[in-house]
Amino acid sequence: MSRITKELKLETRENIIKAATDLFGQVGFDQTKTKTIAQKCDIAEGTLFNYFPTKDDLLIAVFENMAISHDLYDTEKMPDVLERLIFLALDPIRQLHKIPKVFLLDLFISSIKLAKKKPKLFHKLAALDINYIDRLKEKLEIYGDFKDSLITANDLAEMIYGVVATDYMLHLYQQEKSYDDYVEKLLPKLKALIQPYLKEEVK
Repeated sequence: MSRITKELKLETRENIIKAATDLFGQVGFDQTKTKTIAQKCDIAEGTLFNYFPTKDDLLIAVFENMAISHDLYDTEKMPDVLERLIFLALDPIRQLHKIPKVFLLDLFISSIKLAKKKPKLFHKLAALDINYIDRLKEKLEIYGDFKDSLITANDLAEMIYGVVATDYMLHLYQQEKSYDDYVEKLLPKLKALIQPYLKEEVK
């Protein structure tokens, strides 16, 4: 019986995050009421607060969910190592671009406000970026050669993060540009960053 209860709790939590993601994307973070999220999930508002004490906590959960790859494709099956690394670099962006740009900007602005309002929650959000860099570093250490380099695998991972994030923020302000436009512009930069540091046997 307890196993079923855990499954139901997990399902309820996932439903709340999905409903919040949809509503944040449709009307924006500030305009979305927790009561509306609860109604969309067919639960009481008090039940929602058992899972997420505040709407800010729910915002963090939405970003955490986006940061997890939902793509079941095994990158190790990709014959080209450079392709694998670029796929990994773009992983969180593939989730983010499903939300309309105007509301994604609203979510980013709302998350930045957390820095002053709730520093501990903002640190949880920052941890997502650190995890992203760590995942990149792990793969770069496997496929890269930094023995005689002025930079480390971690340095390169941070540089990739900077390019991916900066280009995506600029992309959000260009309403006429598509996700494919973003990727097309980004790919040469990622190749220029990564390729010189790949081991000869994987180039």
